[in-house]
Amino acid sequence: MRNRDLEQTLRSAVHKAAPDALDNILSACDAQRGTIIAMPPRRRRNVPARILAAAAMLAIVIGVSAGTGLLRFPGADQPAAPAAGQVDSIIELDVNPSIELQVTRDERVLSATALNPDAEAILDGMDLQNATLDVAINALIGSMLKNGYISDLQNSILVTVENDDRARGEELQKRLAEEIGALLSASSVEPAVLSQTVSAADETVQQMVDTYGISQGKAALIREIMNKNPQLLERNLVGLSINELNLLAASGSGALTGISSTGTASDKAYIGDQKARELALAAAGVSEADTIWLQVELDADDGRILYEVEFGTASAEYEIDLDARTGDIVKNEQELYRQPSTPQQQPSSPVAGDIGRDRALEIALGHAGLSQSDIYDVKVEFDYDDGRSEYEVEFESGRTEYEYKIDASTGEIFDIDIDWDD
Repeated sequence: MRNRDLEQTLRSAVHKAAPDALDNILSACDAQRGTIIAMPPRRRRNVPARILAAAAMLAIVIGVSAGTGLLRFPGADQPAAPAAGQVDSIIELDVNPSIELQVTRDERVLSATALNPDAEAILDGMDLQNATLDVAINALIGSMLKNGYISDLQNSILVTVENDDRARGEELQKRLAEEIGALLSASSVEPAVLSQTVSAADETVQQMVDTYGISQGKAALIREIMNKNPQLLERNLVGLSINELNLLAASGSGALTGISSTGTASDKAYIGDQKARELALAAAGVSEADTIWLQVELDADDGRILYEVEFGTASAEYEIDLDARTGDIVKNEQELYRQPSTPQQQPSSPVAGDIGRDRALEIALGHAGLSQSDIYDVKVEFDYDDGRSEYEVEFESGRTEYEYKIDASTGEIFDIDIDWDD
């Protein structure tokens, strides 16, 4: 029986057992006013069974309510406190290992669950049942440090608290973030702690949890990063560690909604903005002095973090992506501006007609520094686009893909796309 139904039953039972006779009593008093009435000796009376039944029911309900905290009266706005031994809070710790703790209101651990294979190694041989929450957190952070999941190179951790009582959840979130920060500092690791309080997962978060097998806390963090950086895709983010997600969260302007952050995510494992800039310019064969504009941003693709370097010169725009750890070039795109010819630039004997497919391929190979014996999957197609006839030349060499667009009349290269497939 639900609480509301139970309360209505009690009111009805009490009303029937003790009907409202006030008006009749007052009328009788008016009729007898001024008369002395002798009071006979009080005799013991049998209590009607219905009154006993109502009282017994009330006693049972009050007894049950005292034990479970389930009885709520109209107007009450506080969530019911769980009974002893029941789950009060769900706490998730995410680094790359993801662990879920279910704890009681008096902060005793009911269960500790590994949410991915790395977490199984952390929990191996560890019995946290009935341990206090502080002891459990200390043991888990110690194991992550020992196994190298938290270090100077990867110093970020995400703490997620789920509790029906939002205020209690936020208080617990704040305390755990401070305790974990202190534990890492004591271990000579500069901490970067992300923390959040959540309620039941919404549709977007739950879909990520079900699709990718990640924790609710990590899914909620990814959603907020995507809200801040709409160009990022969830499929490219789910494989990243919390430290890498923290770096992405910190890039650009603005803070994440609903997520507290202390400390700075370590970038010591990555080549850094300056090195990424130097490598990209070298790959394009461009001096930084020749650039009109240049920007470096963090990006993600297929579970790894990248530096996206974009810049422009007087004659072209470039977009070059590099692996943030190794500096390997993942993408190299160039768009050359088509400059109108001046009389001094026009050839003495203008090219008549079409250069042909063979010449278009020869021009592309010359730019790439390759011979026909070096390439495969060759495709040369004629196209007419925006009032201009052109050849689209595509081929592969090793693990690199080349695409060129070449003016069919002049042989001028006006677009280049080179992708390194690692």
